[in-house]
Amino acid sequence: VVFVSNRSGSNQIWVANRDGSGAFQATSLAAPFLGSPSWSPDGSTIVFDGTVNGRFEIFTVSAAGGEPRRLVGSSGHDGAASYSRDGRWIYFASNRSGRFQIWRMPAQGGTAVQWTHNGGRVARESADGKDLYFVRIPQPGMSSLWRMPATGGTETHVLDAVLTFSFDVARDGVYLISR
Repeated sequence: VVFVSNRSGSNQIWVANRDGSGAFQATSLAAPFLGSPSWSPDGSTIVFDGTVNGRFEIFTVSAAGGEPRRLVGSSGHDGAASYSRDGRWIYFASNRSGRFQIWRMPAQGGTAVQWTHNGGRVARESADGKDLYFVRIPQPGMSSLWRMPATGGTETHVLDAVLTFSFDVARDGVYLISR
């Protein structure tokens, strides 16, 4: 299990066995906020976001802990990152274009490409890697789940009233918490 805790005095990324045993601090990053930790498909790396100089940025750290590596830096806020099912890509939300959209970049770092064009905040690939599900927030207090091909293409509405970070995609469907 990967989670955020302030048990060491500041918010840091922690890892534990699924029963809570063996917990250890994976990061020691001086940032006012860390969040949205997500595993790589092979379990070797964790991607997360944190605030640096007043902006959210995306980092990775070894699942064994160590020095975090900043992946993206832009003039906007970059966060809520997740890996593609094959581990080659990282999806994340950014407002660098003036509005929050889903972006995609190589997992090892590199050029980020805007993936959605009508808004997006949190993205998760389907279990087979063919579709990308994401939340769109057209106005405060409203949110909806959308889907598009993971290779890019038409964005299709799935359903309304999904809590922004409260969904995941499994082999047998999408699990979510509705408003």
